[in-house]
Amino acid sequence: MSSPYYRLLNLLGLTALLSLAQAQSVSVNFSPLPTSDAEAVNAGEVSVIGIPGTETIDGSKWNNVRLRPTATSGSPTNFITATQGGNRIDLISSLGSDSGINMTSVSSSTGLFANYGNTSNPNSATTGDGGLMQGILLLDSTESVRLDGLATWAPNGYRVYAFFDIGNATRTYGLTMADGVRSQTFWTADTPIDADANNDGVIDWLATSATTAETAVANANHAIFGIFTGDVLTISGTSAANRSALSGFQIVRNTVPIASVTSFTVTPAVFTPGQSVTLSWNVQNADSISIDQGIGTVGAVGSRVVTPANSTKWTLSAIRSGTTLTADVAASVIPAEIDVYLLGGQSNMLGTALSTSLTPAQLSMPEILFYVSGREVPTAIAGKVVTLQPANGSTFGLEIGIGERLRSLRPGRPMALIKFADGGTSLEIGWKPGTSSTNNSNWGPQYKSFVATVNGGLAALEAAGWVPVIRGMCWQQGEQDAKDGLDADESTTSADDYGANLSAFIGRVRQQFANHAGPGGIRFVTGQVLPFAPSGGDVATRFPGRALVRQAILNADEGSGASLSVANTEAIPTNQTDHPSHEQVVDGYRDDDEVHQSATALIAIGRSMAYALLKLDPQSYTSWAAGRGLVGGRNFDDDGDGLSNVQEYLFGGNPKLRSDAPRPRIDTNTSAARYVVPWNREATELIPSAEFSPDLVNWSSQTPVAMPISELPDGTSFLNYEIPRQIGNPAPIKGFFRTRHVSR
Repeated sequence: MSSPYYRLLNLLGLTALLSLAQAQSVSVNFSPLPTSDAEAVNAGEVSVIGIPGTETIDGSKWNNVRLRPTATSGSPTNFITATQGGNRIDLISSLGSDSGINMTSVSSSTGLFANYGNTSNPNSATTGDGGLMQGILLLDSTESVRLDGLATWAPNGYRVYAFFDIGNATRTYGLTMADGVRSQTFWTADTPIDADANNDGVIDWLATSATTAETAVANANHAIFGIFTGDVLTISGTSAANRSALSGFQIVRNTVPIASVTSFTVTPAVFTPGQSVTLSWNVQNADSISIDQGIGTVGAVGSRVVTPANSTKWTLSAIRSGTTLTADVAASVIPAEIDVYLLGGQSNMLGTALSTSLTPAQLSMPEILFYVSGREVPTAIAGKVVTLQPANGSTFGLEIGIGERLRSLRPGRPMALIKFADGGTSLEIGWKPGTSSTNNSNWGPQYKSFVATVNGGLAALEAAGWVPVIRGMCWQQGEQDAKDGLDADESTTSADDYGANLSAFIGRVRQQFANHAGPGGIRFVTGQVLPFAPSGGDVATRFPGRALVRQAILNADEGSGASLSVANTEAIPTNQTDHPSHEQVVDGYRDDDEVHQSATALIAIGRSMAYALLKLDPQSYTSWAAGRGLVGGRNFDDDGDGLSNVQEYLFGGNPKLRSDAPRPRIDTNTSAARYVVPWNREATELIPSAEFSPDLVNWSSQTPVAMPISELPDGTSFLNYEIPRQIGNPAPIKGFFRTRHVSR
């Protein structure tokens, strides 16, 4: 007696047999004389052999379609079968029964045209392939075969195997199939060949995979279209001038559900450079799913946050039983303004401080973009838009201090640094800018490279969707000119002329890049060189023009009162205490180097340059309090307005005026909960930080999002923080904000 388990296996086997017994295909052969063995695939003949995926069936089940009555010449106007008249044919399945699929012809020209031959070469009557190839329907782009009822017959989709005429003339033609969901075209170059090369009575099948006429596959005689899912399929030619030959076709339906993409979206569909978008998808019945653009294999349902560099299209590919279904989504970048700061100079701008002395937050600054070229720049980042990092890999220059402080002074503001520097080069010769942007024959080699680097950086930013606006330039150079001709190619007046050369250089940089300058022009910041010069030392000996160059740099400051002062220019004074050279920092690295500055010095100068670029006067609490004559200490309230002296320092208030007491506030005029914090950006010791709590117990359970700062014309600044509303939740946000001050 059979066990229940055995009976279950029997039932499953019976179900499988019943499934296999269902009709899997519908086949059509265009035959002008279906009763002739020479031209038709008849009962007892087998087609098709050698094409995986087709069904090999009795020729009588091919539903042979006569294109015109016997002994009638000319173009047919209707489809005619041996058993049925009219222009609509109820197609039969591979089992010989009505499949429920109807076929009609559509012609907007002079009617469909057919052709046939009384003999075949090869004459493969034993298999039916020869007869399959004898009758052909010629289609141009205005003529088509239309099939209805396919979605009901093939709910899981279907493929179409199309057979081309094996011709006697050289020509190129293609077929197009469309089901309302997708459209495919394949091309073949027909040439007179014996398609039964070994004369075994079986046609040698060659598939075409060409998608354009230019790539047509020679001698191909069939193509595989699909998978289609639409209810109405049209088969047409590809041009009005040349008809395409169609000998027959077979539609094979899938027996298992094909993959389907329920949804594939990108949000938002438009974005600004640097903004992230979210890809979301839902796929059914797939064996595997992948998304291009570096995402790779994913699950059936999911989402991924990505930050595209520019306008991007993503293609999702879902594979089921070897068949790939694709879906596309795209997001377009909206050009957005980005502040650009140029960096140039010689070795101290280039950088000779070890990157190992930097903190992790200084080693990588994703908030700032960076474009750099020149000697010692690693090929991995040279001439590319990357995030700010040490320009030379193992060593760094002023870019780190500048970027670090700009990042904290303008949070949320898109920024980029473009840098070119070259050690041992002079302003008088190497950086000579000529008299105009067209006078490039008189440019020095370093100025040429600098211009090329800046133009390359601007172009790369624009290609990524940014609108670059040059706000300023930092310049750290002058050591070579201070040699004043000593062991150098410069003239003996390079130091004497440094002030005039620097003034001309600043003017030319502004002229060179005027088209990209902001409304306030290009602010220029230059740092003093050679702060350490011990008597009898290397600097005192090798740089006789040191004092002249250092003074010329100070004279360029717009507030210097000197004849060579330049508007919108600020000089950064340096000294051997705050800006030590390597010789002053004995750590085993360049300990005998008086010229090049240590990591401490480069960071300090870079930070000072960042303040100068923004026209800010950095102040410690001690200097700020002394300048205002405060009596009490940091936590004392000199004016009795409820704010301690250090809070007045942080928020930008007047500690001696009771009515001037700036405080954080809630802005109720936005769709999100916004917290606005007044901020004295000149406070070098502290920076405000906001926290949020729904219950006064759990602070920052929702991290406030830092928005771009607000800057008023009077110099007042505000930090903005938000707790965004949940999408679809109209309920007001309830909770509490507080401000903490964080040491820099």
